[in-house]
Amino acid sequence: HLVFFSLDGDDGQETYVYYTTKRNYFASQADCRSRDGELASVKDGLDSSKITSVAESWQSTAWIGLQTDQWEWSDGSTTSFRYWLSFPPASGGCVTVSMPNQGFWVSSDCNNKATFVCGGGE
Repeated sequence: HLVFFSLDGDDGQETYVYYTTKRNYFASQADCRSRDGELASVKDGLDSSKITSVAESWQSTAWIGLQTDQWEWSDGSTTSFRYWLSFPPASGGCVTVSMPNQGFWVSSDCNNKATFVCGGGE
C-alpha cells in the first residue's frame, strides 16, 4: 500500500509518498533512493502536520530521513525545526514519526521495522 500527497513549498510542490510496508531504516532509504527520492525531510510545522495527517490513519510509526548522530536530513539539508516526543533524543538512532504519539518524533533503533515516508522522486 502507498499513499501520495503533496505540499506547497517555497520552491513549488513537494511530493511525499507514504508506504505502509514495514522495513528497517536502511531498506526504507534504499527504497526511496531507487525511486529517485529520499526519506522525507520535515522542514517545518506544515510539513510535519501534513505528513501526520496522511499517516495517522495507520496508527503506526514511519521513518523520516533524520539520524540523531548526524543532525541533518538524508538529502543533506538542515533545519532548526524539531518535534521530539522527549528531548534530548537518544543518540545514534534513526527517527520515526510516531502516530500513536500525535506525530511527535521518536529516536528508534535503525534496525527496527516501520512504515516510511519518501520525499521527491517518482
